[in-house]
Amino acid sequence: MKNPFLRRNDLYGIILALAMLAVSPSVQGAPPGNASELAGKYGLTQQQLLLYGNHEKERDKAMKVLNNNPNLSSKERKKHVKVILHDFEQKVSSVMSKDQYEKWLADRRAFQQQETMIKKEFEAKMTQINRSDLPYRQQREQVAAAEAEYVRQMAILCGSQKDAERRLEKWHTLHKMAKENKRNVKMSFDQTRQLQSLTDEKNRKIAELNARQLPKKLRESESDRIKTEHNASVRKLLGDRQYAEWEKSRNMAIDRELKRRYGMTPAQIVKYKELQNVRAVEKYKVSHSKLPKTEQKAKRSEIDVKHETRLKELLSADQYRKMAKDKVYKEEKKAFKESKSTQITQNK
Repeated sequence: MKNPFLRRNDLYGIILALAMLAVSPSVQGAPPGNASELAGKYGLTQQQLLLYGNHEKERDKAMKVLNNNPNLSSKERKKHVKVILHDFEQKVSSVMSKDQYEKWLADRRAFQQQETMIKKEFEAKMTQINRSDLPYRQQREQVAAAEAEYVRQMAILCGSQKDAERRLEKWHTLHKMAKENKRNVKMSFDQTRQLQSLTDEKNRKIAELNARQLPKKLRESESDRIKTEHNASVRKLLGDRQYAEWEKSRNMAIDRELKRRYGMTPAQIVKYKELQNVRAVEKYKVSHSKLPKTEQKAKRSEIDVKHETRLKELLSADQYRKMAKDKVYKEEKKAFKESKSTQITQNK
């Protein structure tokens, strides 16, 4: 069977190619430094600092225009970034003396080399995690640990925790951007970043809603309202054409995950979704029947057993084992969170 993680690994290659395509002004592939540091390290005069600052602003302005352009391919973006950064270095060379520039450029190249090494180690770790046979949620925990280590190393290199966190945020944005591009949803860097902020806000509101333990109908109504508001905000951000592409891609997200995580074929995915719908309908009928609660519970258990039998017939042994492990881990994680939530409530 084809490795279901190859698609994700392909994304990491795209991210490496995009690594300098869309970045914030403070992380333009050079060691961070304010005016006093530049003056102390390279002996720049006030006039030189002024000219250097002007060239930085020009570079940042050009990068901002590029970040707002959703219509360029990865190859075109890479070409534009190279031109912008080369132009910046040429302008800096005209500001500094030969000795100053050579020292500045050597430091810049050394910083870029170290940054690339840290990034490659991080992405190799991410690939290793996603290729592992661990339950999905346990993988997410390892990803979080890898991200924390990446931030730690970058903070040492940059001398700034906030700068390191921005670099991880940039990586996530590029990762999201690469995924959307593979799904034929073209977005600019800024659009991708804003979309992620909107999604995080929606998820936060949903989590807070679920924690309130409202009646089911009221909770569902509030959840629908939050999702409707989120979709309206996304449409405003992307515009009608891009929103239609994004909505189409999102509707196919379950199919992509089933293929990525479990290596399901298109035929298996269709059948799997049919089985999920059948179980949902059967449980709905039981829940709305006039049977006593104890009998309803027993009927739902019977439905689950029958569903598991059908899944075993549909999936390979490896696919079913991986799905079963994910389910068990998810239930354990949920129980743990609920116990902690109960403990916090009791302490109050």
